Amino acid sequence: MTTQTAPRITYRRTQRGEWVAFGPASAIRAGTTVTVTKASGETKNERIASAGRPFTANGQQMVYGYLDKNTSVSQAGTTWQAAAAQDRRNAEKWFGSASSSSRSSRPMCDECGERRAVTTATDMSGLTGDVCGICARSGALSFA
Repeated sequence: MTTQTAPRITYRRTQRGEWVAFGPASAIRAGTTVTVTKASGETKNERIASAGRPFTANGQQMVYGYLDKNTSVSQAGTTWQAAAAQDRRNAEKWFGSASSSSRSSRPMCDECGERRAVTTATDMSGLTGDVCGICARSGALSFA
């Protein structure tokens, strides 16, 4: 005697970086709500906005279900709007605010334009300037 189990639907990330529901084509249809199993084993109900083109995997018709962004949350447990806001904050932390007129809060390497790991250095003629670690290790500094 064989027992039927409910189809297991999991999260996958597309090549574009978008989280989708992955499972049997018979279980994922636009407008339906499905139970998605996270990698941790936790389950979450997600509403499917649209379904991709079916494909065969391990002899079974599978499909990607694109999540309804108005009701879905990412695997981290935050809404996609909150995740986008966090991405903006991270970008501002590393590259400066988009609203600022210049990115002067982070010095730029005088040799290559890099903004990470920049320090003040002196070339062989005694001139000082800002330089990144890669250019400093090259040994051919010239700020003139």
